Amino acid sequence: MREPKYPFRPGEILLDEFLEPAGITQTEFARKPAGSAITKPGVPCGKCSLPALAGPVEDIHAVEELRYKAMIDTNPDALANTLADEFFYHQPNGKTNDKPGYIQQMMTGTVKIFSAERYDVKVNVYGDVATAMGGTRLDIEIGGERRKADLRYLNVWVKRDGRWQLAKRQSAFKQ
Repeated sequence: MREPKYPFRPGEILLDEFLEPAGITQTEFARKPAGSAITKPGVPCGKCSLPALAGPVEDIHAVEELRYKAMIDTNPDALANTLADEFFYHQPNGKTNDKPGYIQQMMTGTVKIFSAERYDVKVNVYGDVATAMGGTRLDIEIGGERRKADLRYLNVWVKRDGRWQLAKRQSAFKQ
């Protein structure tokens, strides 16, 4: 019989690192409403919490939402935090951008996003690499012209330093 690559069970981590220190039994945790969270004791709220039934797929959805929020809020630090250093984007206009260029484009108002609604997003996780493919309905302004747009996209995420970072993105306007 082959030794497992990771000789522990995820339930042990949940129990040892979150439930027992928080004084929550497995039964109590199972009865918590979906989407509720338990916070790791001794760690400020928001710095280390575990959403009920969360996993890498949910993490990708969450970081994709954070990226759009950073662009809508024109928050360069939050946007930079979601992007890998080697980030590269094939834009729907045929141009390309790297991390510094993309952040500058989003922060200078060349492109302004007022709202974004992701839909039909399919996430696949392959260890520390994940893909997200789907659509986004946007209320945007490009070159001073405000309009509605519908993008189809493929994002490639990598997990480094305990967080997911967008490494590559390609998108096209839906016809």
